[in-house]
Amino acid sequence: MALEGTSATSAIPEPITCDGSDLDLTQAFPIQATPSQDPSHTGWLWFNNISVNNEMGTRLYQGEHPLRAGRIQIFATDVAWRYGFSFSTAVRTPLGRSTVTDEGFRFPGLFRYGLVLFQPQSDGQLRAWQISATHRDSPQNIDLDPNLDILVAVNDDKGRYGDNSGSVDLNVKVL
Repeated sequence: MALEGTSATSAIPEPITCDGSDLDLTQAFPIQATPSQDPSHTGWLWFNNISVNNEMGTRLYQGEHPLRAGRIQIFATDVAWRYGFSFSTAVRTPLGRSTVTDEGFRFPGLFRYGLVLFQPQSDGQLRAWQISATHRDSPQNIDLDPNLDILVAVNDDKGRYGDNSGSVDLNVKVL
């Protein structure tokens, strides 16, 4: 899939597996799903105002338990955050800057400052997907491990999340 406003060779990166052994994921922020405020979004879980400044990410909850599913549909809305302290660093799309990152970033191989869904594996690795969809009419389908928690984060430089501000909303439908 080519990205709007980029060269035809820019495509949504394939899911990756990367090292997460340096993260204490017990420190991931929890966020509770609420029913969508939009009546046309029946059946969707709404995760409102997800923080972008925690390198451990945000763990999605449905009720008292972390969200787990074998297959989901997902799209991001209200993407409004900044890295650094300049207004010129504003991010308004889940694709971030649409350039693939290197090993200095938390999720190498995914987009710089993009929104990432991930699942921690038992061996300290992270399985991660670039979130790309922004509308209910064309959500992104993701196949997951139904035995693992689902988390979300932005793809920033390792150790540099503290200067981020703002938030994003996610809409998730468990299939």
